[in-house]
Amino acid sequence: MAVSSASHAASKKRVKRRLCGVPFQECRGEAGKLSPGLSSGLKSHVTPQEAFECHRAWLLRQGYKQVGSREFESPHDGCIFVLTKKGRIGAMLRGGKEGRHMPSHFLGGCLIG
Repeated sequence: MAVSSASHAASKKRVKRRLCGVPFQECRGEAGKLSPGLSSGLKSHVTPQEAFECHRAWLLRQGYKQVGSREFESPHDGCIFVLTKKGRIGAMLRGGKEGRHMPSHFLGGCLIG
């Protein structure tokens, strides 16, 4: 009986999602339900690596040149833009009631514009 309750608890675990900071039209993420406190028009990603790849692809479409694993050179002034580490990128969303996602306590590594 203890085994079934443990597996039942594991199946109820809510998945955390990440915001990448890319404009809605350009984001490759999934548009899911968010808490009312968040503005609509945000897409989220299941993993930080997925959020990183979305932001990386967007920068390349904007004309940035990738010069390192996380470094991108601006096409306008040559300044170097560095993305946060792949494992930390994105504002984390935690699972909320009724399948909605809401901000986690530690929002970092992401600029939402």
